[in-house]
Parts: sequence; structure tokens; C-alpha cells
Amino acid sequence: MPISVIVDWYGPYKSFEEFRADAAQEQRGRWLYAGVDKSAGRLACRYLGLSTSPGTRFQYHHVLTETPFDEYYLGEIVTAGLAGRRKSVHPADLSIAENALLVHLDSRMNKTNKNDPEDCVSIFSRFFDKKNPEKPRKDRAWVPELLAYNSWSNEWTWTM
Repeated sequence: MPISVIVDWYGPYKSFEEFRADAAQEQRGRWLYAGVDKSAGRLACRYLGLSTSPGTRFQYHHVLTETPFDEYYLGEIVTAGLAGRRKSVHPADLSIAENALLVHLDSRMNKTNKNDPEDCVSIFSRFFDKKNPEKPRKDRAWVPELLAYNSWSNEWTWTM
């Protein structure tokens, strides 16, 4: 089933402690999180994950606590979820969005979920300031604003 997902990203958080404190305020939902580094003068996502309970997810996280990143981001999926019975532990739209971003961003620290999606996917990313969640930002370039995968032609399209 083709799917479109909107992700509202909040950040940048400059330390894991600051990131964890904000994430602890969110009890439920469908969330992505990212560890981002600056390399060769540009931002690059090194780790991407998902969570349905960020309030407790970051008490201990094997990658985020052991690896310092330049910036951290927390992304909430704000589109309606997919109806029907779940085929896995995580909501389908959350898993599909994580997988599509992992394949496109080539996050070096992620070991799984690096196969092209089974169906068409589009992800629209919006960035907001962590201190003022209603103020949009346009300066984040580690993830495309619009990312789309066409399973019919096996092609990726993106807009920065």
C-alpha cells in the first residue's frame, strides 16, 4: 500500500542530556530520532531510530549514550496512522518511514532495515525550533524536505 508521511523534526539539541530531557516530556506517539554529525562542512545523519514511547526510550540507549554526536533531532510523525492489524511491533507508517530514510540517508551506524521499501513511499520533513515549536526552520540539510520512492521504477526522488 503506498504511503505518505509527514515528520515534524525538533532540534538541534547539542547534547544527549538536553535531547533526553525534551524526549522525556513525550509519553506516546510515533517518533523518529537522529544523531547527526558535521563532516566535510555539511550535516550527515549517522544514526536513525524509532520509538513509540520516547519518554522512557532514552534512559539508556546503546548507540546514543556511547557515541557523541554533534546534533540530535526528535521527529514526530503527524499524519494519521495506517488502519488495520499490525504486522509488527511498531506501527507500519513509523517502520516504513524509518526504513525509507535509512536507505536514502545511508546511516553508517544502523545495521538493519537497509532494503528498498516494498511499495511507494513519500516523506515530507518539516523542521521546527526546539525552543519555539511553532517557529519553522529552513536550515537543516541532513534530510531532504521531500523524499519519495517509486517502487514501480525503483527510483528515488528528493528535494533539499
